Amino acid sequence: MMRSRHPWRLQTPAGDIFPTQDVRAAIVTCGGICPGLNDVIRSIYMELHYLYRVKEVLGIRYGYSGLVPRVGQPPISLIPDLVSNIHREGGTLLGSSRGPRTVPRFVDFLERMRINVLFTIGGDGTQRGALDIADEIEHRKLKIGIIGIPKTIDNDISFVERSFGFNTAVSIAKDVLGTGHEEARGAYNGIAVVKLMGRHSGFIAAMAAVANGDANFVLVPEIPFDMEGERGLLKSLERRLEQREHALIVVAEGAGQSLLEEEQSGKQFDASGNVRLADIGIYLRDRIAGTSVPAGTRRR
Repeated sequence: MMRSRHPWRLQTPAGDIFPTQDVRAAIVTCGGICPGLNDVIRSIYMELHYLYRVKEVLGIRYGYSGLVPRVGQPPISLIPDLVSNIHREGGTLLGSSRGPRTVPRFVDFLERMRINVLFTIGGDGTQRGALDIADEIEHRKLKIGIIGIPKTIDNDISFVERSFGFNTAVSIAKDVLGTGHEEARGAYNGIAVVKLMGRHSGFIAAMAAVANGDANFVLVPEIPFDMEGERGLLKSLERRLEQREHALIVVAEGAGQSLLEEEQSGKQFDASGNVRLADIGIYLRDRIAGTSVPAGTRRR
């Protein structure tokens, strides 16, 4: 959202200007839950209500399904008393969902409800949907502004130093790594494998490992690794156990997918159309347990 030169007008990033007395805005959250969603909802509402004097802001319930009346729940009217303290709570006041996008129906709903500014808070699928909605709006020559707010704790957005939710994810993951390290250290040749979020980027795994300081191996999607050979994970792990008798492995969920091609032969997709990744954590546990490395692997 951009501030126009006139205090009573709302200007979208695309340059569309809406006199605020004519604005009926709506906010929708889609995809997985992310720390900070309620903060974003609250901030959007407070700025619209108090700065721009927008009279009505609707909350779309349970993701894009809320834009299809026969499928989703009806929207709610946001008011100061409802949103004033939601930043102290987790999750999203509006609810979320994944699922296929029926864009013409979405735009029909926006027209029927007289919504002319829609804020979409979500990840890749949500923003692809927002672009499709914008294209349909342009095709119909409607004056409706779509403002996409990227949501990902993976911190994998270009030109954004830290996406909201990332710091929270790292701080929680750091404590999990500490627990895994202590459990591995408590067993002779104990190995803890901790799998963290990160489909295509390893920022959470890398930053949590740095913050924790006890990780011995950090595996991320950006850097391929081998299991076998002198420089492979298994041999490196064996050397680590000979020296210290315990090890902590941190792996991002999208790491090593090339090693799991057999498991991916029949690809499955989630409700948003994303490929379901094979489980690198299970794979590592089973490969380590099946080698001559004398260890009891603990998976967290």
